[in-house]
Amino acid sequence: MATLTANRPVARPVQHSAFAPFRALGRFIVLFRGAGLAAADVESLSRLSDEALATRGLSRSGIVPHAMRHLDV
Repeated sequence: MATLTANRPVARPVQHSAFAPFRALGRFIVLFRGAGLAAADVESLSRLSDEALATRGLSRSGIVPHAMRHLDV
């Protein structure tokens, strides 16, 4: 006896398609805000002296990766 399986796309409700632009806009706003916070973090950390950065466990080359650590890029 043979068993057949088929994969079909899941039917999505109409609301899913209707609200898609709003979800995309929301994701953009969150990403844009996160990038602004990361830029402000880079700016404030770059103003610190090397000694102050060392007390935080950072170097000049590690400022940007540290500021971008929470972004999904």
